[in-house]
Amino acid sequence: MQLQIDKKCSQNWAEMQSVEAQQKFCELCSKCVHDLDYYSFKELKTFLKDNPTACVKINTRNLE
Repeated sequence: MQLQIDKKCSQNWAEMQSVEAQQKFCELCSKCVHDLDYYSFKELKTFLKDNPTACVKINTRNLE
């Protein structure tokens, strides 16, 4: 799977306001950011296919 990152967010995840489990709100762009760090490769593919414009936090180890 190949991901294209159009724009890396400079906002600090720890400083964002929690919305719900694995999701925070970014004041800079006024969007929810989804934490995909613990998603399996299969879950990542499904999430990104279903949500192509979502803002995400992801650890590159999940892509291997």
